[in-house]
Amino acid sequence: KREFEAVEPITFDDTLSLHRQYLVAKNKEAVSVSAFCDFLACDKLFFLRHIMGLRREELGGVDERAQEIGSALHKAFELAFDPKNGHRFENGSALMSFVKNEALRETPHLAGDFDFLFALRQMERFCDEEVRREQSGRKVFAVETEIKGELEGVAFEGRIDRMDAVGDAYALIDYKTGRAQIKAESEKSAKSSRKYQLTLYVALLLQKGYEIEGAYYYDVLRGALVAEKTLETKLSLLPAHIERFT
Repeated sequence: KREFEAVEPITFDDTLSLHRQYLVAKNKEAVSVSAFCDFLACDKLFFLRHIMGLRREELGGVDERAQEIGSALHKAFELAFDPKNGHRFENGSALMSFVKNEALRETPHLAGDFDFLFALRQMERFCDEEVRREQSGRKVFAVETEIKGELEGVAFEGRIDRMDAVGDAYALIDYKTGRAQIKAESEKSAKSSRKYQLTLYVALLLQKGYEIEGAYYYDVLRGALVAEKTLETKLSLLPAHIERFT
């Protein structure tokens, strides 16, 4: 008869620093901005995903196809709007065609996929709006910008989807391609929000001397820019959230 050695199960302990556990588990010196947002959503979720290493699929509630479509569209947007590429689109249809072709180049098996084609159909307003903005003089400054910095003693790292130049200032844009409509938060909901991605980016950029015009979620499927109206409130609450994390 084989004897099995008793192993003490790994359990969540909220008396231990999640910050320190994360750095050890990931063998990193900085915390991902998206991971910190998971912490704000639920500290146990953060523990399971980022310290225990469970995949999102194992935790449930993840639409893998939607994630795949979102990633393909993000890559296509990067190529379309990167000022280094010098693309100019005469109209929304030309931009739509470019996005579709580049997304399928990234993930060719999505050709003919209903959810992908439906997402493209919904993006008509987004494409028209982007061409209009470009023709009116609005300029994309940078895309997929890596950013690192320290806030309240914690090193963070992330990647900003897009920065637009607005005079001498910058507007931060985070693309959202999910089916759920993006809505502006209220001052009340900001206190319990997990949506601090743009707030962290703004804090890191302000620290580096950038002037920020605003921060926006881009609801791609509806062609709507949704301003982060509670930015100042979240910036004031951020130190307390980081202290709780450490």
